[in-house]
Amino acid sequence: MKVIYIILFSILMVSCRPPFNKNKSIDCEVIPPQCLPTEWMGKALDTSFYNNGKNYYYQIKQVEGLNTPKQEYGIYLNDVVYSIGKKQKATFVTISKDDKQRIFNINQGFDQLTGTKSSDKFSVGDELFDSYEGDFGFPVYISPNELIVSSTQLSNAKYDTERSGGLQLQEIAATIGQSRIYNSKSESITELQTSLVSNSPHLIWESHPAYDSKNNILFFASDRAGGYGGVDIWYMSKEGNGWSEPINCGANVNTPCDDITPFVSPVANKLYFSSTGRDNVGGYDIFHIGYTTIGKDVEFSKAPINMGAPVNTKYDEFSPSFPNYSDNYFYYSSDQDGDFDIYLLQKIFKEGKDSIEFEPEEKPEDKIDFVVKEDTVVINPTFNLEGVVKDNRTNEPIENIDVTVKRDKEQTPHQSTKTDIEGKYKFRLAKGHEYNVEVKNDTLFNDSYKVFVDKNDTNNTFKRDLVFDVVKTVRINFKYNQSEKPYEYILDSLGNQENTTWQEAIDNLAEDIKKSQSLLSKVIVTGHTDPVASNSYNKQLALKRAEFVVSQLVQRGIPIYLLNAKSKGETEKLVKFDNELEEQYHKRLRRVTLEKIFTK
Repeated sequence: MKVIYIILFSILMVSCRPPFNKNKSIDCEVIPPQCLPTEWMGKALDTSFYNNGKNYYYQIKQVEGLNTPKQEYGIYLNDVVYSIGKKQKATFVTISKDDKQRIFNINQGFDQLTGTKSSDKFSVGDELFDSYEGDFGFPVYISPNELIVSSTQLSNAKYDTERSGGLQLQEIAATIGQSRIYNSKSESITELQTSLVSNSPHLIWESHPAYDSKNNILFFASDRAGGYGGVDIWYMSKEGNGWSEPINCGANVNTPCDDITPFVSPVANKLYFSSTGRDNVGGYDIFHIGYTTIGKDVEFSKAPINMGAPVNTKYDEFSPSFPNYSDNYFYYSSDQDGDFDIYLLQKIFKEGKDSIEFEPEEKPEDKIDFVVKEDTVVINPTFNLEGVVKDNRTNEPIENIDVTVKRDKEQTPHQSTKTDIEGKYKFRLAKGHEYNVEVKNDTLFNDSYKVFVDKNDTNNTFKRDLVFDVVKTVRINFKYNQSEKPYEYILDSLGNQENTTWQEAIDNLAEDIKKSQSLLSKVIVTGHTDPVASNSYNKQLALKRAEFVVSQLVQRGIPIYLLNAKSKGETEKLVKFDNELEEQYHKRLRRVTLEKIFTK
């Protein structure tokens, strides 16, 4: 894991950070702080269309028009008029160019259906500071015609690179780039006039500025002395034309590992940042923490919260940001597909609403069960989970069938019931647990789903149907041209990410086939693709995806002679929903179906 951190830190930042040297000797017996992250054990974000009965759901996707085979490190969207030589909105991206990091203007697309700006489609415009040498990145809008940026404008100074805590750096004696934070007005840039300017003979790295415009506070990342080890997040307050002394954000934010890329929420006093030193899914994870301001002091709540899977992965996620006009769009950078690309976590409203305005606080509906006592609203600690079990071949309800619920990681049923004459089932369950709801049949494919309702959720009824069929569709989510490296979580029938991993899905398929194995002559596994690329290419790609599922089933004990891999390529298209995004439609098309063929 440390190798990943070192590689990331050496290529990621607006940085000319020298390489690490494991053989560097330490002159004194000072034990540096230990970087010891723990494993994240929380609940994955529910990205299914149902989303606990709410009127919205979440979707994660790559941003179109920005991602390339190179590296994209961060996006900044501020809906104001800004100019460097000409007027334009403050919308920027930090990307790699000729082994340098540079800032480019970006143009935001327009959604003809909603009449609003497109949140996931951009085009790259002109480069900023193209007459300057060195790296530039992570711009922050301060006021009209004024940006704060990070830069490694070349310095001819020679620096020793020893320091008292964190990881040790290799000795160097050469012209280097020293990352600093700069103020830009019009076409000129000057180093920020603060105590960030250090007379230290040692290399100090300063980058990733983030501005709280409500409280005039600038957050930034630095490995300056006085931290907790590695890179820490610091802040300072604006004082006239200058800034106060930098203050470390403290142990509620910083760790002995690296804590980087701060960003301030546009809605509330909440700091987002990336860290390698807490309860991590893997690599750099994105966290958030609330804070309050008292004068020039910033006080943070007890502990930051990991945004969890599937935003955070076993790879690296950093550079969190929102546009300043809405918190419905959360952008970040990740290398989960090999290179660093910009991703979007978007809140999508089922009624077609996709407002760029701030969302009002949700008000409970009249049907929600509240207990009111002395003007205090108490949320009901339980909820109803209900639905109908159907035979998908006839769409008829099935009565007197067992439906079971398992809680959290329990192997035995927590509750069970039988469907009534109309095929309906209903459970009363406690909030704050993850439940696996399952219905089984001796011959047909089983059906199941997971549901988690937060203790603070005001909704008290959630509905989802279960179906039996001889055909089972598994939407293992591959990148459009991949067949062997699925994304971690499968998709539902609407193309939205579930909180079931692809390994769990295949485990369930293997168990399902085993129960009726003696009755089967064949299980046909068919791969499907989207229409991108040629017919011949897609036919081969779909076959490889089917063969991938076959190989996984064989590893789980299904005889190879029982499985028959086939390909339909792009030929069996699904019906496209009204106003469905092309990317979402293509996700639904990329699927594998299994059909049981019974002996006669």
